[in-house]
Amino acid sequence: MADETVKKDKKEERKEKEKDDKKVMKTKKEKKEKEGERGRSPKKAKKERKTAEKSETSEKKTAEKPIVFVPVVCKKAGQVFETPETKKRVPSPNAPEPDDKKKKRRSVSPALSLPSTSTAVAKVAEMTSLMEENDSGSEAESPSQEAASDPSSEEEKYDEESPESKEEEEGEAGAGDKEEDESEDASDEEDEDDGEDAEGDDDEEEEEEEENDQSSEAEEEGKEEGGKEAEAKEGKEDEAAPQHALVAVTKATAETALVPVRNSTTNKKEWDSFCRSKGRFKVHEYYTQNKLDCFNMWMDMGKDWDKEAWYYMPAPKKITHKDVVSESTVLHAKTSVDPELQKALCNEEDGFMRPGAMPAVTTASAAGTKTLLEAVAKEACAKKKSKPQPKEKSEEVVPQTAKEKVTEAIGNVLKEVGVARTAAITLQGLEYADNLSQAIKSHADGVEAYYSEVQRTLKGSPSEKELAKVLQKIEEKSQATKKLQAAANAFLANSTGKSNTAIARKRQRFESTTSVAKAVNKTAADLACWSIQCAMRGTAPEVGFRGEPLNGHRLAMSGKPLAQGWRACYFAMKADLKARKWMHGFNRYYKAGWMCDSCLACSGTKCDERMHYKNFGPGKAWDHTLINHSMYLSMPGELSPWSTVPGWSLESTTFDFMHNLYLGTGRDLVGSTFKCLIWRGAYSHLPMTDMNSILAVMQEEMVHECRQCGLYLPRKPNLTEASLSDKDYSELSTKFKACHVKIMVYWIAKKTKEAAESHPQDIVLQVLATCCFALQKCITILDNEGLILDHNTAAEASDMLLLHVKAYAWLAAFFYTERKMIFRIRPKLHYIWHQAMQLKKWRINIGAFATFHDESFLGKIKAVATACHGKTMTARVYERYILCLALLVHQHQQLDEATA
Repeated sequence: MADETVKKDKKEERKEKEKDDKKVMKTKKEKKEKEGERGRSPKKAKKERKTAEKSETSEKKTAEKPIVFVPVVCKKAGQVFETPETKKRVPSPNAPEPDDKKKKRRSVSPALSLPSTSTAVAKVAEMTSLMEENDSGSEAESPSQEAASDPSSEEEKYDEESPESKEEEEGEAGAGDKEEDESEDASDEEDEDDGEDAEGDDDEEEEEEEENDQSSEAEEEGKEEGGKEAEAKEGKEDEAAPQHALVAVTKATAETALVPVRNSTTNKKEWDSFCRSKGRFKVHEYYTQNKLDCFNMWMDMGKDWDKEAWYYMPAPKKITHKDVVSESTVLHAKTSVDPELQKALCNEEDGFMRPGAMPAVTTASAAGTKTLLEAVAKEACAKKKSKPQPKEKSEEVVPQTAKEKVTEAIGNVLKEVGVARTAAITLQGLEYADNLSQAIKSHADGVEAYYSEVQRTLKGSPSEKELAKVLQKIEEKSQATKKLQAAANAFLANSTGKSNTAIARKRQRFESTTSVAKAVNKTAADLACWSIQCAMRGTAPEVGFRGEPLNGHRLAMSGKPLAQGWRACYFAMKADLKARKWMHGFNRYYKAGWMCDSCLACSGTKCDERMHYKNFGPGKAWDHTLINHSMYLSMPGELSPWSTVPGWSLESTTFDFMHNLYLGTGRDLVGSTFKCLIWRGAYSHLPMTDMNSILAVMQEEMVHECRQCGLYLPRKPNLTEASLSDKDYSELSTKFKACHVKIMVYWIAKKTKEAAESHPQDIVLQVLATCCFALQKCITILDNEGLILDHNTAAEASDMLLLHVKAYAWLAAFFYTERKMIFRIRPKLHYIWHQAMQLKKWRINIGAFATFHDESFLGKIKAVATACHGKTMTARVYERYILCLALLVHQHQQLDEATA
C-alpha cells in the first residue's frame, strides 16, 4: 500500500510538471510567433500559416490509428434486473506523433503503437512466435509482458468506472502516453506538440529527459511487479483485461482479442431489433450480465431465445456527468412481517416471492389488456361515497298579482331615485349643472311623495283598473328618473375631462398643423373684434389693428363718423360644421365622442342609449343637458378665440340649414324615398321589374312635372341603383346641388301623398308621406316669411320640423329591423332638432342662416382666382372684384337715368 501511494504521488507530480511545462512552451511559442510576424510582412505570415495548416491536415489524414485489443468485460450486477448499459467514458486513442518521437517511444514500449500496416503485420508475426514459445512452456516473458503487468491483488482489479485505476495501469505498463477524455483535447495537445517541436533544440532536449525519466520509472515498476505477475498468472488467465490495457499476448488471448466487437454502434440494426423484442434468457445463468453481454449472447444464439423466458425491463435514464466515477444504489424497506416468514417467502430456491416465480399474464385482445390494466391500477381502498346532492324540483310558476307588481315597481323606483339624488348632490359643485341638479331634487321629492300615496292606496282594497293606472304612472316616473340619471352621468363625465383625452392626444399628434390653424383663427378673431368695436362706435379707428399709428388718409379719417352716423354690431355667424369646429376649436363636434356642442349627446357603441344622438324617442335623456353660453364659459376646455368679440355667444354660432338639410339628410331622404316607393309597390303598375328601369321612369316623370311648374331639374346624372349606393345607405349623388335637392323634396312630398292615399293600409307609406309633407310645409313657411316670425308661425314651423325628424327616425328604425339600408341617421339630423327648438324659442327664421348666397359668392371668387397667376393671385382678385363692383354700379346708374 505504501508503494502505491508513492507511485500516485510521483504521477501527480509528473502531471503537474507536464502542465507547467506546457504553459511555458505555449507562452514561448506565442512570443516567437509575434516576433516572427513583426519581422515579416503580413502576406508571408499568412502563407506560412496556410502551409502549416495544410501539413497538419495531411499528417492527420496519413496517420493511422493504433490497434488496440478490447476484449469483452463482464460486470457483476447488484440485482437481478440489470439496467440498460450506461455510456462509459472510453479514452480516445493517442494522437499521431512525429517520427523522432515515435522512435523514442518504441525504445521504451515497442508494443504500444503501430504506425503503419507493414509494421503491424511484422508485429503480428512476432506475437505468433511468442505465443508458440509460451504454449511450449518457456518461462521467459514476452516483450509485451515486460511492458505490462496485471494487478497483484483483488484491491487493484480493473474498475471500468474509475479513471484513476486506468492511469495506474498505463503508468505501470510504461506506456508514457497521456490519457485524454475527449477528442477535442487530443487535437489541442497535438497542435501544442507540433508548436513545441518547431520551437528549437532546447524544447526537444527537455522532452527527451522527461521521456527517459518516465521509461526508467516504468522499467523499475515492471521489475517490482514481475514477481507478482508470475504468481497471479495462472489464476487470471480466464479473466478478460480491461479496455486499453496491455495484455500478455498468448494464443488464447489473441483468439479472444481478435473477435469483432458487437454493440449498439457496430450492429445498430440488430441492436434495435434486440431492444424491441423482449429479451428472453435464463435468469440463474445470466443475471450477472449487463445488456451488452445479453446482446452478444442473443447474437450467438441466432437471434432467438428458446429456453427459460424472462423480460428485460429497461430502467429510466440516468444522469451522466464527467466527474461521476462510481455508482451506488441503496434500497431501504420496512416491513412488519415476521423475519422468519420474510426469509421463507424471499428464499431464492423455493420462496413464493422469489425472483421469476410470478407467472406471466397474457390477454387475447385489446379489451382484455385494458381490463387487466384497470385491475392493476385499481386503488387499494374504495373511495368515500359522496353525499347525494338534493335534486331540484320544478315548481309551478305563479303569476304576480297586480298588487305585487305595484309593490315591487314602487320599491325599485325609490331605489333609483336615491341614486339620482346622490348624483344631484355631486352636481351642486358644477356651476353649469345647477339647473339639472335642481330638477333631479324636485323629481326625487315628487317620487317620494307619490310613494307614500301608493302605500296608502295599497292598504285599502284598490281595483284592478286603479292598480293598472298606478303601475303605468310608476313606469313613467321610472323612465323620468333614468333619463335624469343619464344626464347627470354625462355632466359628471364632462366635468372630469375624461371624454376629451382622446381628442387631446390627437391634438398633440397634429400639434404642428393645429398650432398654425390656432394662430390664424386667433388673428382673424382679433381683427373681427377690432372692426366690430369701430362699427359699434360708428367712427373711424384712431390706431391700427396691432396698435400701430395711422398715416395718410386713415390718419385724416380717425375719429370721424362713418356711414353718416350709422352703427353696426355682431349678430350671428354662418358656417358649416367643419368651419365651426376649426374656427372655434370645439372639443364636442360631429366626429368626437361627445358629438354636439349644444348638448351632451354622444355617439359610439359604448354610449348610453338614452344619451345617444340617434335616440329621438320618449326615452332620450340628452335633451336634459342643453348647453347655453354661460354654461359653455364655465365648462372645462379651451374657449373659442371669438369669445373676446363683443356680442358673440355660443347660440349665435348658428347651424347652416343648407348643409344640414339639403346637402345632409335631404339627400338621404330623397334617395331612400325612391327605393321605398318601389319596394312598397307604388310603381307596381309598371310592366318592368328591374330597379334601374323603374328609377329611369321616376326620374323622367319628376323632371317633366317640375319643369311644368317652372322648376328646373337636370336630367343628368341618371338615377340608377348604383348611383343610389346599392352597397351602402341610399343617398343622392354629390353631383346634385342643394337647389336640386330642394326641388326634389317638393316632388317627393306630392308623390308620397298619392302613394299613401292609394295604399291606406300600409303604415310605412303613411309615415313616409307624413315625413315628406312636414318637411315641405316647414320649408314653405320659412321661404314665405321674413327674418322675425310671430309666435304662431314660429311654433308651426318648429312643430313641422320636429315631426319630420321623428318620422324620419321611425322609418330608420323600421328598416333597420328589416335589414335594409335606407334612411340613414346622420349627426346633421340631431342638429336639425336643435334648429327646430331654436326656431320656436328665438322666432328667428333659420332660413336666414343658410349659406346659399355665400356659396355662390365663393364660386365667383374661385372663378376669378383660377384665372390669375399664383404669385399675384391675392392682389388680382381684389382688383378684379372692385372692378366688377364699379361696373355694377355704373350699370345701375345708367338704368336709373334711362327710367328717369
